[in-house]
Amino acid sequence: MYENLNVHEMELEDNINHIHRNEQNNYDEYIYATGIDNVISALENVSFEKTKSVKAAYKKYEEENLPIVKEEHKGLKLSQYKQMLWKQFKKSAENPMNQKE
Repeated sequence: MYENLNVHEMELEDNINHIHRNEQNNYDEYIYATGIDNVISALENVSFEKTKSVKAAYKKYEEENLPIVKEEHKGLKLSQYKQMLWKQFKKSAENPMNQKE
């Protein structure tokens, strides 16, 4: 009924939770503040314009490249396609975070 499987021969997939955690930790700078007043004053200096432009740029990138990736890698789930696109976008010149000011 069951085949004898050697655990060491099985290919392990990356843990998606670890991938997301590592992506979130790839920021250029961190803000450390305790207390509401300190947090508010620290966030006053943060620009959220770049974040909005990244979201818009990624949405455009995804719309343009999703059909191409689907054609190249048939049979995957939508989440897998989007994961591939996000990895490509992070390195892409179309990503505002990669553009020098």
